[in-house]
Amino acid sequence: MALLRTDFAKRTAEAESLRARVEKAESTVGVARDLLGKLAGEKHRWGAQVGVGAWVLRPRRMQRQARRVQAQMVKGNEELRLCGGGVGRACGQPGG
Repeated sequence: MALLRTDFAKRTAEAESLRARVEKAESTVGVARDLLGKLAGEKHRWGAQVGVGAWVLRPRRMQRQARRVQAQMVKGNEELRLCGGGVGRACGQPGG
């Protein structure tokens, strides 16, 4: 019984750590989306001022980074869901 309590405490602490990481990631994504929205307006303004087509100013690197952050959030949410499965279930392993 003591082993189960110890394992439960460990898994609970790990789940809380994952929750904190997910919240931080969601906050970062929110700030990034806000910044990208502002930059999109600037891109069009710069293009109009310089007479350059909008296709020249595409922020490909930012788009790739945003996709990576989103993929990390999805993975973190899945890990959190698995860890919330209760006593005896190993974090990161369904049904384990």
